[in-house]
Amino acid sequence: MQRAAVRARAVAASTNTPIHIIKDGKIVAIMPGAPRRNNRVTQMNYELTKHARKVLEERGIQLEWMERTLSEPHCVLPDPDDPKVERPFRRIPEFGGRVLRVAVNTAVAPNRVVSVFFDRTMKGKL
Repeated sequence: MQRAAVRARAVAASTNTPIHIIKDGKIVAIMPGAPRRNNRVTQMNYELTKHARKVLEERGIQLEWMERTLSEPHCVLPDPDDPKVERPFRRIPEFGGRVLRVAVNTAVAPNRVVSVFFDRTMKGKL
């Protein structure tokens, strides 16, 4: 794990890309390169899969909601089927308080958003 962190820092430094250090589902540190406003991340380092792009459009999910979920999740759970995938959750007040779930492959750089949807099973849990 330490080797991966050293490698990630080297890549971030050479490409001026931010690294988000997450502990207990919260961003605890951001390596240089991430523009900030009012102590919040204003730029995310991720890429969308074709599926993620498609479902964002089909389901009417705004990109800003997904980015807010990635940068300021209310809860982060591991994917039970794939240890490389994390699932950050966040309530979206603009969409009736429904809970947005983003499936993110964190084993690649930049992180890859696999899917995005409103998760009915989390209703009332956040």
